[in-house]
Amino acid sequence: MNKVLLAGLVFSVSTLVGCGQSPSSNIDLARVSTVAKTTLESMGSGEKKGNADAAIAELREKFEKNLNSATPVIFSEGYVGVTSEKDGSFKGYHDANKNKAKDTGETDLFKIEIDGKNNRVLASNPQDTETESSSFSASGMMMGMMMGMLMGNLMNRQRSSGADPSQKKTTSTKNSSSRSSSSNSSSSRSSSSNSSARSRSGSGSHSRGK
Repeated sequence: MNKVLLAGLVFSVSTLVGCGQSPSSNIDLARVSTVAKTTLESMGSGEKKGNADAAIAELREKFEKNLNSATPVIFSEGYVGVTSEKDGSFKGYHDANKNKAKDTGETDLFKIEIDGKNNRVLASNPQDTETESSSFSASGMMMGMMMGMLMGNLMNRQRSSGADPSQKKTTSTKNSSSRSSSSNSSSSRSSSSNSSARSRSGSGSHSRGK
């Protein structure tokens, strides 16, 4: 009986811990940065009339649309809303009622920043303890007037608020670990192949000597 009670208690505690998990922890920041980068690059493909604020509003709308239409889904718990901030960043949040406006109690999911100095799009968690980045092609983006206004406005907002995304470093080691593992695996296969080749060569010479 005591064992049954203990097992039930452990299950209850585990369930409570799981329920308390932040929704932002379920977000793949690498995918967020990739979608944001692709969206940003698409802004330079056309000439549209308007001002810099209109360009930022359009980018925000495209961010939101592309984040919610991504496959597989980026946020499985609901709709992702996006707001544009005074410092030139964009924030993703759980738009529970899908009214495209952040209401009281709706949870922040991530922050998107454009690093114009290093041609990067950064995606960070709300605590700013994890950051992923994707590089964009500046040469392909700066062709249109729309993109020129957009980037100029974003940089001005960053300077005015004291924000400097160029100083931010990515925190993920998944890619480097994967490359390291792949490199080690390749080295092992290469070493094994060389050893086998030497073994066959030596065996063949001995055989001919007989």
